[in-house]
This record gives sequence, C-alpha cells and structure tokens, in this order.
Amino acid sequence: MKALFSIFFLSILSLAVFAHGKEKHEKKNQDSVTSAPEKAHQHEASLEKENPDTSYHHTTKTRASFSDFPSLHPLVVHFPIVLLLVAFILQAVSLLFFREQLSWVVLMTLAFGFLGATFAGKYVHPHATDAISDHAALVLVEHEYYASLTIWLSGAALLFKIISHFFLKRKLWTEILVAFILLGASACVSTAGHHGAQLVHIEGIGIQGNFLETDHKH
Repeated sequence: MKALFSIFFLSILSLAVFAHGKEKHEKKNQDSVTSAPEKAHQHEASLEKENPDTSYHHTTKTRASFSDFPSLHPLVVHFPIVLLLVAFILQAVSLLFFREQLSWVVLMTLAFGFLGATFAGKYVHPHATDAISDHAALVLVEHEYYASLTIWLSGAALLFKIISHFFLKRKLWTEILVAFILLGASACVSTAGHHGAQLVHIEGIGIQGNFLETDHKH
C-alpha cells in the first residue's frame, strides 16, 4: 500500500514539474512567434529608410509581390514539372489497375500539366540579353529545346489520352502509347529543369534580374 502511495505521489509531483516547464516553454514560443512579424516589419521599415529607391528586383518585404519579380517563370514552371511527372506515374499505375476513376485523374493531371508547361514556356518565359557568355547561351538553347519538346509531347499525350478515354474506352494499346509519350515528356521536363537550374545557380542568369530583358512583353 505504501509503495502504491509513493508511486502515486511521485506521479503527481512529476506531472506538476513537467506541466510547469511546459508552460514556460509554450510561453517562450508564443513570445517568439508573436514578436517575429513585428521584428520583420521593423526591419523592412529600417531598410526602406536606408534605401528608399529600391529597384523592381530588390524588395524589403518578407513576402514579395508578383511585381517584384523580374520574371514569373520560376513561380509557374514548377507546377508542370510536378504535374507531368505525377501524370506519368499514375498512367503507369493505371496499366496495372485498369480503373476509369484513375483514368480521369490522369486526364485532369495531364491537362493541367500541359497548360502549365505552355504558360511557363510561352507567356512567362524570360528572355536573356546578349551579354551572357557563349557557354550560357548553349545551355539556354538546350533548355529551350527540351522545354519546347515538353510542350509538344505533353500535348500529344493529352490528345491520345482524350481519344483513349472518351472514344476507344481505354484500349490497352492506347493506354500504353500514352504512357510512353508521357515518359518522353517527363524526361524532357526533367532535362529542361536541370538546364534551368544550371542557368540560374551556375551561370547566374536571372538572379535579381541579371542578364534578362526586362522590357520584353512576355
């Protein structure tokens, strides 16, 4: 009986100690969370006072607006990359699990991936100036080549997927054809993304708008 009482007393004591420590910890976290935005705004205000004439590619905000970016391409291009890769994986899975619902998911994912690739490659595609190096120009040519292939292949995959889903009632051979075309589109979008990362992080193109034509319409 004494042993049970001792265990009970120690349990109550430990709960009180841990609860007190947790209260301090939560209070500390709450203070740090609430003070972080205030510190950020104070930092922004001080930077704006020091640098009142900030250019379009330099912002003192912690969350930049669309107009602060020299190009919207980096904000858009990641969506088709993910969507096309997911569409290929789902299409490959659908060959093993022949379900109409899964075919609908592939169709919608592929459609948004194609639209995203078209928008990123045609309408918000940045144009480099003539000041880039010869090597960077070669990388840029390959980047645009694989980006263009991505649009064409994803468009072809979408066309055949529509035919297969609505007209041929998901014939196996058409579904296999769509999977192979999507495989090519996935390889091209991955290669284009690799070249894009090389242009930014190795060649230095696009960082704070460097080597980009800022007055281009798209």
